[in-house]
Amino acid sequence: MPNYISSSEFLDGMPPTTPSADPKESFGKGSGSDRSKAGAMDTASDLKDSVSAAAIDAMAQASALASAASAKVGDAIETAKAGAADAAAGAARNIGAAAQSVEERSPKAASAVRNAAGGADRLSHSLRDLKLSELNASIAGFAKRQPLAVAGLGMVAGYVLARLISGPTRSA
Repeated sequence: MPNYISSSEFLDGMPPTTPSADPKESFGKGSGSDRSKAGAMDTASDLKDSVSAAAIDAMAQASALASAASAKVGDAIETAKAGAADAAAGAARNIGAAAQSVEERSPKAASAVRNAAGGADRLSHSLRDLKLSELNASIAGFAKRQPLAVAGLGMVAGYVLARLISGPTRSA
């Protein structure tokens, strides 16, 4: 049978220790000199400073990257906005020309077409002049006032997109 010693017998052979409230005081107590304690504390302090500096550098790089991405997205939005404004202005000119050709046949229809041309022209100016947040609020307001028009535009856009995706059809 093995010879076991009890925990009280084990602890009786250990030197007595007194706990200290300050961990810096008890660090390395009974195992080395004050110089080794100071060296360990300096190493820990240097390591902490290195980690802090690396974290600050990483945050600065992430901030710069986010700023650059935000600027590129803003530029892309402004380019798309300008293109849409140009397209709306072109549509307004075309609708206005159509109103002139319809004028001879039906003055009432020409008036409605001119109203549509005016709407396209106002849209063109709004796209050029409004900031993105104002434009978003304007679109949301239109959607609240004219939900059926938005649904109709969505259906037309879906139909056009489906036709574009399906490609040309061959007739036999």
